[in-house]
Amino acid sequence: MTELFAHQPLVRVTRSGHTESIHYGSIVVLDNQEKLIASVGDPDCRVFIRSCAKPFQALPLFAHPQLAELKLSDAEMAITCGSHSGEPRHLLAVRGLLEKAGCQRSELKCGTHVPMYFDALGRNPNYEDIYTPLHHNCSGKHAGMLAWCKLNDVSAGDYLQPGHPLQGEILQAVARFSGLEAHQIDTGVDGCGAPNFRLPLKSLANAYMRLVSEDQDPHYADAHQRIYRVMTEHPEMISGLRRIDLLLTHVGARQWLSKVGAEAVHALGIRSNSWGIAIKIADGGQRARAVVTIEVLRQLGLIGDLAQTPLEEFARPEILDDRGQVVGDIQTLFKLQSAA
Repeated sequence: MTELFAHQPLVRVTRSGHTESIHYGSIVVLDNQEKLIASVGDPDCRVFIRSCAKPFQALPLFAHPQLAELKLSDAEMAITCGSHSGEPRHLLAVRGLLEKAGCQRSELKCGTHVPMYFDALGRNPNYEDIYTPLHHNCSGKHAGMLAWCKLNDVSAGDYLQPGHPLQGEILQAVARFSGLEAHQIDTGVDGCGAPNFRLPLKSLANAYMRLVSEDQDPHYADAHQRIYRVMTEHPEMISGLRRIDLLLTHVGARQWLSKVGAEAVHALGIRSNSWGIAIKIADGGQRARAVVTIEVLRQLGLIGDLAQTPLEEFARPEILDDRGQVVGDIQTLFKLQSAA
């Protein structure tokens, strides 16, 4: 049965002064009392949270009582929460994590793709280059999963199976931070082969609000606070050069925790305001995501003059023809609706 959600127009793509395409979607902003501050579209629309799940997939490792024995650096810890670009520093961190955990690269089950830094830097890959699972944007997450298996002395060969003890722990972490019961969360398979989670957009915002909380968690103690620290102190491990997570963390002076996911989902935790924000572009159009996110932050009063930030080029990107000439742009259409 097809589910119909009340998404609203968020951006329009122009060509030669005319509207060519419209991207619909939904936006949710929650406060630390789980109350709706502002929204557009359908706060209850259910979405696969894709890589926005990574901090919670890393939570069982961060909460493990023997984690300190691995002597991981902060960068090696941060890479477990990131969708890295396959830059040399990223590969170094994943190798270091695997080595300290006593794991082999051959145990990674994330698959292989061309490193994301090519797209971020507007470059083409070399046809003769060979890429390995280390270059996959999820290899840090998978290395962290393998490390958890080693610490718990459980089988690693089946660590992606939904019935594996690790995946049970991860589902409980997602449930706890989203405010749902585990049975209320739909599951599927992510691009890297790991289980992923489908839940209401407002529950994703709630999870990120709780993730940036300075309060102790009764079950995980300060593990989420350590995730916040390494993600905001090492945002270069969460994404990479010229990518939005890195830029937002810098602009937010490490008070904003930002994590994008495939199919144009984006979640942010704003520690300075104790807010959680979740955004979904309904058609998965990645080109609309950063434009919408920046406009949300602007309308919330968190961003002032974009000309003074590296976000300016992402706020209203130009549409170019094959000669490099400007023929259009991407413009926002929405206004956040106050819950009041």
